[in-house]
Amino acid sequence: MADIDQDNYTRCHIAMQVLCSTAVSCIEETLKQWHQGREILPSCRSPSGCPSKGKPKPNKGSCPDCVQWGKAVEGALYNEYQASSIPWKNVNPTLLGRDPVELAKAFVVRLPQDQVYRSIGDFDVASILMIMKRFKDFHNGDTLCHDLIEKVSNIRNSLSHMKINKNLYLDSTTLIDYFRTIIDLVNNLGRIQPSHFTQQCTQDLKSKLNDVSR
Repeated sequence: MADIDQDNYTRCHIAMQVLCSTAVSCIEETLKQWHQGREILPSCRSPSGCPSKGKPKPNKGSCPDCVQWGKAVEGALYNEYQASSIPWKNVNPTLLGRDPVELAKAFVVRLPQDQVYRSIGDFDVASILMIMKRFKDFHNGDTLCHDLIEKVSNIRNSLSHMKINKNLYLDSTTLIDYFRTIIDLVNNLGRIQPSHFTQQCTQDLKSKLNDVSR
């Protein structure tokens, strides 16, 4: 029984990876659309000498371009979160108009500093879930979808604590509940932003759930 329970931890970990690989594609597409909707805003015109670099937030004393982008980022934050929670120390404001990855950093409160971020796929699972949760356009401000992301974040935290405590035993009933929550999230993402990514992810997860339920 212990071996089965430990295998369940591995299955759930794989399910989280399946979810996040799908989420990466959806986040990339949503960031692209967000940028396209703000083409009227000019990118920073003097990034090398911009006074915004190294400041905690683009405001007074910053260049007008970076100030506008800073306000746009605040407007992209889900209603539940305060603008003051944006971790500006992680962000280079001069890149906000050019680099979607820089925008994604603004939604991650605790960003590992020893990692180079060149694409959304470079973010870890916790960071991807945080981007999904805090970036309003990702779930169109849908409360149900936001709450499901929160539940999946809690699942990820449980798995992380199990690994830290070296207790990788997960009973089958809990595993099935976790799988169903993840599938519910993917189904809701498919409702909000239909794509072949979410459809394929749902099929993969349901197949894995069926294997567990046998």
